[in-house]
Amino acid sequence: MVVTMLRILTLTNAPQPAPNRPGKTTPRTLIMASVLSLLAATLLPPPRAWAQVQPGRLQVSPESLLADQLIILTRQVLIAGEDPRPDQFKRARILLDMALELTPDDAESWLLAAELAHRDGDPENALRALARYCKLRPDDDASQLALIMGSIASLQTIDQRIEAAQQVLDSQDAGKLSPALRSRLCSFIAQGMLELNNTQGSLRKLQEALTLDRSNKQAARLIFDWLVGKAAGPDRVGEAMMHMIYADPFDPFIRRGFAELLLSQGAYAAAQQQLQLAQRLTTQPWDDRFYYNLILSQAATGRVEQAIEWLARHESILIAQARAQQTPPPANTNTGNNQQQPPPPSSNPLPPQTGLPMDHELLRLAVLHKTGQPARARGSYNRLKQLLQDRVRAGDTQAQADQAWLGLLFGQEIPSPETLEKIKQDRSEQDPFVIRLVGWNQLRNGDPEEARRTLVTTFDQDPFAAYGVAQSFDRADDPQRIRQLQLVVQTAPNTLAGLLASLDLIESDQQPQPTDHGAKLVKLLNEWPTKLAMLDLREGPWALLHARVEPNKYQYLEPITVRLTLRNNTDFPLSLGPDATIPSQALLYTKVRRDGITLGEFTPLVVDLQRQLRIPASGSVTVEVPLARTDLGDYLTSAPASAIDLDVRVVLTPRFGPDGAVINTAGIIAESDAVYLIERQGWLLSMEIIQMWIDMMHDVDPVRQMRSLAAMMYIAVNMDQSEDGQKAAQQIAAAANRAYIRLTPVGQAWVAKSLPTGEKSAELFPDLHERVQRSDQPTTRLIYTQLNVDNAESPVLNTLLRDPDPRVAAYARALRESLKPPTDEDGENTDPLDGFDE
Repeated sequence: MVVTMLRILTLTNAPQPAPNRPGKTTPRTLIMASVLSLLAATLLPPPRAWAQVQPGRLQVSPESLLADQLIILTRQVLIAGEDPRPDQFKRARILLDMALELTPDDAESWLLAAELAHRDGDPENALRALARYCKLRPDDDASQLALIMGSIASLQTIDQRIEAAQQVLDSQDAGKLSPALRSRLCSFIAQGMLELNNTQGSLRKLQEALTLDRSNKQAARLIFDWLVGKAAGPDRVGEAMMHMIYADPFDPFIRRGFAELLLSQGAYAAAQQQLQLAQRLTTQPWDDRFYYNLILSQAATGRVEQAIEWLARHESILIAQARAQQTPPPANTNTGNNQQQPPPPSSNPLPPQTGLPMDHELLRLAVLHKTGQPARARGSYNRLKQLLQDRVRAGDTQAQADQAWLGLLFGQEIPSPETLEKIKQDRSEQDPFVIRLVGWNQLRNGDPEEARRTLVTTFDQDPFAAYGVAQSFDRADDPQRIRQLQLVVQTAPNTLAGLLASLDLIESDQQPQPTDHGAKLVKLLNEWPTKLAMLDLREGPWALLHARVEPNKYQYLEPITVRLTLRNNTDFPLSLGPDATIPSQALLYTKVRRDGITLGEFTPLVVDLQRQLRIPASGSVTVEVPLARTDLGDYLTSAPASAIDLDVRVVLTPRFGPDGAVINTAGIIAESDAVYLIERQGWLLSMEIIQMWIDMMHDVDPVRQMRSLAAMMYIAVNMDQSEDGQKAAQQIAAAANRAYIRLTPVGQAWVAKSLPTGEKSAELFPDLHERVQRSDQPTTRLIYTQLNVDNAESPVLNTLLRDPDPRVAAYARALRESLKPPTDEDGENTDPLDGFDE
C-alpha cells in the first residue's frame, strides 16, 4: 500500500525534544556520534548495494501474498476514522509488524511503518523504521533528510544541532548525499546561526545552500528577509526575490512583490508581465492596490485599451459587491395576516457615482485625457469633481484645493484668482502644493517660462512640479523635455505623474527608461529561460505525469502494479514536495467493470511522489503502486472467477467541481494520465475447472496452492443451491480441510485471511473455522479474530485475551476496546441502537 508520506520533521519548524528523564542524561558527544553512526549505517551504503534495492515489479511468493493481505487489514483498521484512536493505531502497528516479518526487505512497508509510528506519537520507532527504509532506498533523499533532521532533533540546544548537521556535511561519506539534501542542511544551519546572531556565518551558509541547489526555497527566503531587514538596495532585494521565484515559480505573492519592486524602478513592461502572471496564478481576487499597479503598468507601456478594459472590469466587480452588501435580507412573509412586510429602508444607500476608488478613477482620467478621448475624459472628470464637491460640503478644506488642482492638471477648469488666494491663505505660499498650483496655473494661462521658474524650485521633491517643468517646453521632441520626462519616470514611476510622463514619452516615440537598478533587474530577468520568467507553455507543460501498467493482462492473484513517473520537462531543476514547485501528492482512481458490468470507482488512493527533493533538468522520479495492497486488491481476491477490467487514472493536485468531481485541466503541470482496459482474466465455472483447482490445493508449489485455496473457498460459499452446486461445495470443503493440515504457517495464515465470513461459511467450513481458531500460529489467530469478531463479548476474543503471545493479547485488548459501545462523560451507554430490538 502506498500512502501519503508524512515527513518526520520540517526544516523550518523542527519540534523541540522533550527533556531527558532524570538519571538518563546523554552526553552531547555520544548523541552526535550516534547520529553519525546511524547515518553511516543507513543513508550511505556502499555503491554495490544500489543495484540490489532498485524498485522493480513485486516478486510473488507466499510471504508477499500474505504480507499484502496484512497491509490491507492495516489500512482497513485505520480508515475507520480520520483521527484514529489509540486502539486503532495499536492494531494497525501489530498487523504491519507481522507483514514486515514476512517481507523485511519491502521498502514501502517500512515507509508505512514510519508514518504510523509518527502519527502515533512514537518518534523513536518512526526514525528506526525510516532508517530501514533509507537503507533499502538510498536514492530517496527526501526521506534521508527527514531521517537526519529527526536524529538531530534529539539534541537539546541549537548549537548542538548546528554542530551535528555540520558534522554530517564534513563526513567522508557526505559526497554521496545529493546536492539538494546538502543544500537543505546548509539552510538549516544558517537558520540556527541567525537565532544565535551569527549573521555573517549564516549568510555564508545560505550562499552555499543556493550554490548547491537554487531551488532551495527556505534559503532564498532567509536571504530576502535579511536584506529587507537591512534596507538593502533595490537591485540586491530584487535578486533575492528572483531566487525565491526560481525556488517557487508558481507563488503569486512572490511574483506580485517582485512586480511592485520593478514598478518602483520604472521597469513598466517587466512589472506588467509579472503582475499578469500573479493574476493568472490564483483564482482569488486581489486588493485594490494590486489592480491599480496592474492598470498603471499596462497604460505606461502603451496598452491603454487593455488598461481601460481592466478599469471597467474592476469597477463592475466593486459595484456588484457594494450592491450585494446593501441588499436587505428577504422579508419575513410568514406573518400572522399572511401579508408580506415591506423591506426597511437602507441606512446606507449605494452612492450614484462610480464604484472605483478615487485613485483608480484618476488613472482612467489620465489615460482618456492623454489618448485623445475628450468626451469620455470629461465624464470621468465630472465623477471625480462630484466626489470632491461632496467632501467640500462635508467640511473637507483639502478637497477644495484638490478640486482646483484636478482642473489644472487635466486642463478642464482654471480656478479663479479668489480660489487660489484662499488656498494660499489656508496653507502657505512656500507650501510645495501651493507652488505646484501657482506654476500649473501659469502654465495653463500661457506663460510657460514663468511656470518653469516657479516649478523648478520644488521639482526635486514634487513629481508633478517636475512634470510641469517638462510641459513648459513647447516642442514634443525638445531634448530638455524628453530628459525631464525621463527624470519623472525614474524618480516617481509608480505615481500618476510617472504615468503621465510615460504616456508623453510614448506619444513622442520614446520609451520610458527604468532606473539603473530597474535596468539591472530587467537584464537578469531577460537572461532567465522564458519558461521560468514568463511561465511560457509553448514548449509544453513544466512537468509530465505518466501512468503505466505492464503487462495489461493478469491472472488471479498475479500482482498488478501501477508505475507512476513524474518527469521534469524543463531545462532547470524543479523542487518536489507539498510546498515545492512541483506538488508531490497524487490521487489514483480505479474504475472497475466486472463481467462487463460497470461497478464504479473505488476510493481514490493518495500517492506520495516525493522520493527526491528535486527533479533535475529533464529528469524524472518513479513510484510503483501495488494494487494488491489496496481495497481493490482485496476485492480482486474475493472474485476469483470473474473477468474484471480496470481503468486507472492518476491526478496530480486535483481540483474539485461543485458536484465533487475532479476537474482535469491541462495547465502549467500536466496533471493527469490514465491507463485503460487492464484485464484480470476470469474463467467459466464447470466441474472440470473446479476439480482442476481442487487438485491444485495439494500442489507442491506453495503459490499455486494458496491461489487455489483462496479461489475455491470464495467460490464455494457462493455456489448455487442446486444439488450439483452443493456437492461441489462439499468437495471443496473436504479438500481444503485435508490441505490445511499440511500447510506451512504462512499457508495457514493465508487460509485465515481467505476463509469467508458469515453463517454460510461456518456451515460449510466448520472444521476449518475451528482449526484456525485453535492454531498455534499467532498470525493465523490474529487474522481470524480481526475478520470474524464483531462483539466485545465474543468467546473467541475472550480466549485471545489470555493468549501467550503478547502481541496477540495486546491486539485482542485493542480490538475489545474498539468494539465497546461509546459512553458519555458519566459512563452511560450512548449507543444509538442500544435497546432498538426491544
